[in-house]
Amino acid sequence: MSFLEKFVNKINESAKHYKIGQLQEIRRELKKKRRLPSSNIFRYDPDHSDYVFHWGGRAELQFNIGFSDKDTLRYGIAFNSKKDHTLTDRSSLDLKIRRLKEYIHNHPSNFRDLKFLRYYEDTGKNVHQGKVGVITEKMIGDLTSCDMFYFWGRFERRDKIRPEDVLRLFDRLLPAYEYVEGDANLSRRQDENLFEPGFKPGAEQMVAHRKSEVKEINLRHQSLAEKVYSELKKKYGQNNVGYYNKYGPPVDIVVREGKTPIYYEIKTGSDIKACIREALGQLLEYSYWPGPEEAERLIIVTTNKLDRQAWQYLKTLRKRFNLPVYHQTLNEKSGILEE
Repeated sequence: MSFLEKFVNKINESAKHYKIGQLQEIRRELKKKRRLPSSNIFRYDPDHSDYVFHWGGRAELQFNIGFSDKDTLRYGIAFNSKKDHTLTDRSSLDLKIRRLKEYIHNHPSNFRDLKFLRYYEDTGKNVHQGKVGVITEKMIGDLTSCDMFYFWGRFERRDKIRPEDVLRLFDRLLPAYEYVEGDANLSRRQDENLFEPGFKPGAEQMVAHRKSEVKEINLRHQSLAEKVYSELKKKYGQNNVGYYNKYGPPVDIVVREGKTPIYYEIKTGSDIKACIREALGQLLEYSYWPGPEEAERLIIVTTNKLDRQAWQYLKTLRKRFNLPVYHQTLNEKSGILEE
C-alpha cells in the first residue's frame, strides 16, 4: 500500500470527528441527489497514484491532496479543467470560479496563510506558485479553455504532515465549497458580523470507541453548554452571549464584552489534565490562527476542581507566555460557574 493510500485511509477514518466528515451529505443536499456515492471523503485510485480528490468532485471545486514533489504533499481546494467523461464541458466551471473569486474577496482571512499553484495539465508546466491573489479574467478564461489546474492550500513534507492538520484546513475551507457549489447569495464578509447572539447546540469533537459513547458525550456536552450559556447570559446580557456563524471559528460560547471577545471551551471529561490539554489547543487555534479577531480571555470550563498542579500550570502559561487562559468550574446542580 502506497504512502498516499495509507494517508487517505487515515483521513477518511478521522473525518467523522470534523465538519468535513459530512461532505457527502452536504453534496447530496446541494446537488439534490437521492443517495450518496460513499460516506468517505476520498477514494484512492491506483491509476492516479500521486493525487486524490473528494469522491464525486471531478467537475467540482475539489478537496485535493497530492504530491507536489516526491517529498512534499499539497492539501487544499482545486479546480481541474482537463476534459474527461465526467467533465465534458469546461464552461461549467466559469460560474464556479467566479463564485470562488467572490468568496476569496469577501473572506480574505481564510486564505491569507495559503499558497496558490497554477499549471497546465497537458504539459505540467508550472506557471505560478505563490501567495493567494485576485482571480483575474485571464485565469477564468484559461480555466474554461485549456487543461488547467488551480490549487489553493498548503504544502508540507510527507514526514511531517498529519491528518488532523489536513482536516482542520478542510473544515475552514468547507464554507467556500458550499458557496461555490451552491446557489446562495454571499451576504457577509469573514471579518464582519460573525457573532450571533443566542444558544446554538453543538457536538463536542471527541474520539469515542462506540456510537453510544459518542451520543452520550454529545448529550452531556450540550447539557453543560446550556447551563454555562444560561449563567453567562445573566452576567453579560442576552445580546452579548452567543456563538460564531459558520464563517468563524467553532468556539463553544462567545461573550462580547467591549471590543474583544471571550472564548469559552467546555470539556466533559473527569481528568482535569486531559481536559486542559484538549481545550487549550482548540482555544489557541480559535484565537490566534489567522482570522478575524483574537480573544481577550480563553476560558476552559469543566466540572472538575483545579488541583494544585493544574492551577500552577495555568498560572505559568499566563505569566511566562502571556497567554490569557483560565479555568472555571461548573457546578452541575446549581449551574453556577466558579472561578
